[in-house]
Amino acid sequence: GWGMFHEDRISVDDPGGREPTEYEKSDVSVTLGHAFGSILVEFGGSYSGYDYEDVALTNAVSLNNDDRDRDEFDITALAGYTLNPVVMVYVKGGFLAREYDAQTDDNDFDRDAAGYKVGLGGRFRKGETESDVYSGIASRDFDNGGFKDIQDVHVDANFRWRLTPSTRLVASVTRDFLETTQTGSSVVLETKGT
Repeated sequence: GWGMFHEDRISVDDPGGREPTEYEKSDVSVTLGHAFGSILVEFGGSYSGYDYEDVALTNAVSLNNDDRDRDEFDITALAGYTLNPVVMVYVKGGFLAREYDAQTDDNDFDRDAAGYKVGLGGRFRKGETESDVYSGIASRDFDNGGFKDIQDVHVDANFRWRLTPSTRLVASVTRDFLETTQTGSSVVLETKGT
């Protein structure tokens, strides 16, 4: 897919912007799965490309965002076991790579990185409700020797409830690393609920 988007005004990478930073995002993903009785196996891969526009700051200076342009690659594997018609438990892992178009950012930092995620989860379905809850460890290994490699808890949980044939209640909680080009920061660890 492809689309034009803009960041929130509270984005840490858009300090003092007169307006939110606009960016183009192109992405493609594929997931292949097969069930062997009560055992489910899935493999997935995705690509996302980001192209950020420069933005004017409140002091009339333009903030260069070309150093944020990047490609993101992710591959995942999942093995699950269906305990009963309501519950499936699974183990999930994956590798990722972040490759920036610029060799270094405006502050001379190489932002390229690789990492992994691994954890346990469960999918639950009963009546008109569905949920998927996953938690594990996420790591990031940076090409720049000045950044310390990091690990932290990763969470991805969502809940869906079909209230009527045309109405759904959806809620989610995520905790993950976000890319940034802020001076002295390797990534931002964000916990978000919607």
